[in-house]
Amino acid sequence: MTETIETQTLTAQVEPKECLKEKDEKNDPYAYLGRDFSSENFKIEVKNLPKYYGINEFRKLVNEKLKLASNKIKVVRRNSPFIFVCFRNNEDRENAIKAITNFKWKGKLLTAIKAKPAPDPLVKKRKDIETNESSKKFKHSDLPLGERLKFSTVPLWNLPYDKQLRNKEQDIENILIKLGNDLAHQNNELQEWLQQQKEQFHGLPCELLNIRHAENINGHAENINGYRNKCEFTVGLNEETKLPTVGFRIGSYVNGVTGVGPIDDLPHIPDSMKIAVKLYEEFVRSYELKVYNPELQTGHFRQLTARSAKNHLMLVFGIHPQDLSSESIAQFKNDVVKYFTEENGKEANVTSMYYQELTKK
Repeated sequence: MTETIETQTLTAQVEPKECLKEKDEKNDPYAYLGRDFSSENFKIEVKNLPKYYGINEFRKLVNEKLKLASNKIKVVRRNSPFIFVCFRNNEDRENAIKAITNFKWKGKLLTAIKAKPAPDPLVKKRKDIETNESSKKFKHSDLPLGERLKFSTVPLWNLPYDKQLRNKEQDIENILIKLGNDLAHQNNELQEWLQQQKEQFHGLPCELLNIRHAENINGHAENINGYRNKCEFTVGLNEETKLPTVGFRIGSYVNGVTGVGPIDDLPHIPDSMKIAVKLYEEFVRSYELKVYNPELQTGHFRQLTARSAKNHLMLVFGIHPQDLSSESIAQFKNDVVKYFTEENGKEANVTSMYYQELTKK
């Protein structure tokens, strides 16, 4: 009897190797490098860039003038003295380092060195939480899920319509002021003309017309809600319920967020789309395929695109095929069409459906 108890206790404490490996990967911010191809493995840092340059200028320098096959260019900030460039293999990276080092561009001698890959932001955030470094909360992170989603998708939702318009108008004014200052700084010959413009247009370099109020368009009142005629909904897991959900991300992956929130209370989505989304969510939850996991790059259901017009609703089912057979894909197509034409989904009155494979990260 004693031996039985000891054996049971020991069994409960020992975890399978697969579980330990999964835990290690879950906490390793660089585990993604070994799962699939990532150009982060072949990254360089280009330093000593000129004070003023454009990203398109730099891209042409790398890909057209120097004939380097870059895969991705990662900008730190505008006119940063250094920039990151990723390649598809080590040979391309080595060629780039040789070609860029000591190349003179806009009066500057460039240098290039190997750069470390960036950590997975989702894993990094998870580690920060475990080490209590997450006290610096993201904006709105302490709000209920529904309100966080509103701030993520319609950030002016809690302001009266007139106040929304004024905020947008102020944003445009600030952009024009900055544009005028940049023009004066870059071209001395324009300074006198710009000064005259600013005197005429209240400090702006040109005339700024008033924003057209929705209620005054075409001489009659317009509904300021439900105006979106195209949306790309993400299929993922609800942070609170952990259930497959069709909706919008409540944040970006780069900020360590993959959770999806429901769209029920979003004011800019038309009712016809909301009905279709909830019905597709019902289909996803009952179907045998899995929801896509952006961290591990696994799963199938990834996106739903909806486009509406008068008496028409188009749905595009975005699927990552992974290793599905052609027969399984054909079966999914048949099942989803049947659902929206003969079963519960018929309520959405969908007029066209398309299948789309989404395999990019």
